[in-house]
Amino acid sequence: MPDEHYPLMRQPKTPREKKDINFFIVLLEGWHPYYVDALSGNHFGVTPVFDQIVHDGVNFTNAYAVGLRSMFGFAGVLAGVPLVPGLPMFGYGLELTSFFRLPGALADNGWSTFFAQTSNRDSYRLCSLASYLGAQGSFGNEDMKELLPYIDNAPFGYDYDGLMFGAEQVKARKTRNFMGMVFTGITHAPFARTLEQFDKYKGDTWDDGFKNTLYFADWSIGELLKRAKEEGWFDNTVFIFVADHTSGGPDIDSLYNKFRIPLVFYAPKLLKPRTVDYVVSQLDLVPTIYNMAGLNVPYTALGRDMFDTRNSDKRVALVSEGVNIGLITKDGAIRHTRKEILSEEKLSDNFDVAAAEDTLLSLDKAAYVLLKNNTWYKDER
Repeated sequence: MPDEHYPLMRQPKTPREKKDINFFIVLLEGWHPYYVDALSGNHFGVTPVFDQIVHDGVNFTNAYAVGLRSMFGFAGVLAGVPLVPGLPMFGYGLELTSFFRLPGALADNGWSTFFAQTSNRDSYRLCSLASYLGAQGSFGNEDMKELLPYIDNAPFGYDYDGLMFGAEQVKARKTRNFMGMVFTGITHAPFARTLEQFDKYKGDTWDDGFKNTLYFADWSIGELLKRAKEEGWFDNTVFIFVADHTSGGPDIDSLYNKFRIPLVFYAPKLLKPRTVDYVVSQLDLVPTIYNMAGLNVPYTALGRDMFDTRNSDKRVALVSEGVNIGLITKDGAIRHTRKEILSEEKLSDNFDVAAAEDTLLSLDKAAYVLLKNNTWYKDER
């Protein structure tokens, strides 16, 4: 802890060497584990590429989003910041608080950094926020070529175009290492028809539309990986596939169902395949990438390294559900108004509701007070 006035800020005790490694984050719009056969045991048949990624990667089976909207996922993944009730939204005032700038820290240490979204540049102000966080290039749909003869005009863009644009950014980088993020959009309603080969489901239900666009999104990911191999940057790149939040799935009013997301680290040349069952969150990505990169600068994030197995049974996920907050653990989950518990979900007899409530309110208060008082991170730029 380098400064007692910033109690969540951390820094390694001894200097570390920068790692020769790339990071390519794919933020998956609205993916729910229910539709991924390798995660659910279903047989929808629209995720053959991702099913193989799950098999060959480090698959976090108990991974959770921090909120129910894209902005929550963006803030959690790139900044390690929970958007708790009572504070302004990121992009609408919260950015006046000093955050740890993960892309900026990587850029300062030799990585080339970029962000691209298949939606328009002004969507959620994400391009501006990515630049604020240190992305050296920020791009939207206006910057991307339409590469295929699509049937419909997709209101949130096409994943293939976005991922190929991301690959072009990698190709254009002049530094040895890079960190990029591409935020997909084809799986956002209203669902556009892509190409006839992806019209697997012929109905007109929400589920049918989602699964057909998911089929196209899955194929697009395969094309990205194929290109990375052909162009020679596959072997030393960690691909991180993580959903921004969930959409669809079973109609079950459960925090586990509403917030559980796909999250896989895929780097066959760097990471051995395995399944990790302890609880992790989008908030854990910043410290994980920080440690994988070998950075030495101070950082702040509410999470912890996802590969740190110490006290793994104590891991929790803090979530925001509108004006309420929640806590997910391996033994159970609670919803809370900050005044009282709204609901309990018990998975085992070991679930201690009182301890869970204490942890939830402590995490919520820490985030709220430190962000409100601008003592989250000491930015000395």
